[in-house]
Amino acid sequence: MQSLPVKKTVFPTIFNRTSLSYFLVIALLAVFGFTQGWNYSLSIALMCLISALMTLGVNIQWGYAGLFNAGVMGFAALGGIVAVLLSHEPVIEAWSASQPWIWSFLFSILVSVLLGYAVLRLMPKSRARYWTITAVSIVGFLVSRWLYFQATPLIEAVNPAGTGFLGGLGVSFFQPCCCCCHRQPLKQSLAG
Repeated sequence: MQSLPVKKTVFPTIFNRTSLSYFLVIALLAVFGFTQGWNYSLSIALMCLISALMTLGVNIQWGYAGLFNAGVMGFAALGGIVAVLLSHEPVIEAWSASQPWIWSFLFSILVSVLLGYAVLRLMPKSRARYWTITAVSIVGFLVSRWLYFQATPLIEAVNPAGTGFLGGLGVSFFQPCCCCCHRQPLKQSLAG
């Protein structure tokens, strides 16, 4: 009986390419932590983990299922803009400078949507209905775009380096745990 040849490895299994790349990333994060600060190092690590999860999701979806979906990055971008719009304080000066144009812009969008819905419900199903909906959509887009471009320079004129946009809702996600922590400093509340 002949025995199978044993594969001899130059390095033990702990020193394979994957383990070395993990060690290199951890070492670089430690170097950044000691030289430039741990907040910077942890923010880089957080971005690496988020990117790895998104890459894994796209890889599974496209690689195994064969489906290409650009909506993954679209929803990631949507999550980022929602976080900014919820947490940033509103810029009152920009709202007051461009208020009539912004309300006209929002009203034109509402009117075009309602007009398109009315055409959809009231006209019989035909080519004319679809052409009318297309015309209402194009005219609504052009009107709302013109109104938006009238408001844009007024918004950007209010401290464009600092804000340059209308701001958000000013929602704070980190509220104090109770009223006493918010009203009194920690030393006074602990002293009794």
